[in-house]
Amino acid sequence: MKPRRGVSEILATMMVLMIVSSLGVMLYNISLSNLSNQQSNLSSSVETQKGMAQERFEIIDVIRRNDTHVIVYYVNYGSANVNISSVYLECIGRGSNPESLILPMPTPTVKLILDKVSSIELPVIRTITDTYYVTFKIVSQRGVSSELQIGP
Repeated sequence: MKPRRGVSEILATMMVLMIVSSLGVMLYNISLSNLSNQQSNLSSSVETQKGMAQERFEIIDVIRRNDTHVIVYYVNYGSANVNISSVYLECIGRGSNPESLILPMPTPTVKLILDKVSSIELPVIRTITDTYYVTFKIVSQRGVSSELQIGP
C-alpha cells in the first residue's frame, strides 16, 4: 500500500501565510476606518467648541417700547457673528408662579444698531408691571446664552 500524502509542507505554509496576511489586511482596514471616523468626529467637536468660544455676547438693556413690545439690546464682543435662535422671557411676581409673557416667535428679528450692538423687538402677551422680576434670556444657534434680570 502506498503512503498517501496530503498537501506539501511548502504549499501548506504558503496557504497559512496568505490567510494570515489577508486577515491582517482586513483588520488594518477596519481599524483605519474606525480611527478616521473618530478623527472626523473629534474635528467637528473641536470646531463647534471653537465657535462657541469665539461667540461672546451680553444683554446690555431692555426697554419697553409700549404695552405690547419690548426691545432687548445686546452687544457682541466676541470674534464670531451671533445668530440668535430663540428668546425667553420669564416673569415672576410676588407670591406667584413663573409665567411666560412672550408670544411665540419662530425667528427673532434682529437689527444692527451700532458696530457691535444689536436689538431684538419682542411682542409680549400682557403688560409687564414694576412689581415683577423679569428675566430675559437670548440663545444663539451654537447654544451660547446671555441673561438679564430686571426687577423692582
